Amino acid sequence: MDGVDLSRGRWGIAPRVPRPGRGEGADYGEVAGQKLRYCGVIGHDALIVSWEDGFLHVQLDPSMGYDADRAETSVRRYFALGEDQAAMERELASKHPVLGEIIKKRPGLRILRQDPWECLASFILSVHNNIPAIERTIEALCEMLGRPAGFGRKTYPGPHAVLSCGEAVLNSAKCGFRGRYLAATARKIISGEVDLNGIHSLPTPAARSELMKLPGVGRKVADCVLLFAYRRLEVFPVDVWVKRAMARLYPETNSMPPERVAEEGERRFGRYAGLAQEYLYWFERTGFLAKIAG
Repeated sequence: MDGVDLSRGRWGIAPRVPRPGRGEGADYGEVAGQKLRYCGVIGHDALIVSWEDGFLHVQLDPSMGYDADRAETSVRRYFALGEDQAAMERELASKHPVLGEIIKKRPGLRILRQDPWECLASFILSVHNNIPAIERTIEALCEMLGRPAGFGRKTYPGPHAVLSCGEAVLNSAKCGFRGRYLAATARKIISGEVDLNGIHSLPTPAARSELMKLPGVGRKVADCVLLFAYRRLEVFPVDVWVKRAMARLYPETNSMPPERVAEEGERRFGRYAGLAQEYLYWFERTGFLAKIAG
């Protein structure tokens, strides 16, 4: 089945959509236990997404008068459903036996394709922050500044909403010092000083440099945005978890600074280095990598 049941605002997409791994969509939250079921917002639409019997099921809020064609296009793009995930995994599995083993254990970990502004703003808010706090801040901003999207959820506020809301709102959302960076970034984007759409056409090094013109955006945040918003799968963002994972596989990287580790990851894993990074991150955080790699 690869069909759409638009009459009920629900469809199943096949043949194989993996269980969610580490998604960077911070506005998603699990709403059921055993069966994987999430409620979140993609673009203008709130969705309930569930994994059942090998299918990704998507439900829209019928009270919102949704555009089903737009929603389906958004879902397919967001989850990168048109790409050959299995071929990427086979290529990466050949790069290192440990990577091959963890891919075999949990195949199908996908990198979401997010809206550039949403991805950028979320990573600015992530600087020196923890995941629960990031989620609370984003949820608060959406609730105060977003528009109704269905199922009681709000859309992600755009740069105009962020810039015009005032410091009190950013403080209320617990943005902290990151609020200044977020507002300043919104100002540069609105002014056209940095064109997020134009970055799509730039080579990766130039795209990275353009993003790093923005307040609060260093190499790691820029690389995350390149990977999760611009689909630059060759980019290898490095945080403390990825650096630790790389040291397990390649001990010589232990003494390298993060930027050098990023270059080493790109060199070793090639055109799908970003997907390798996600596997290493996930399995390092869960403790599984330590068990098999030592």
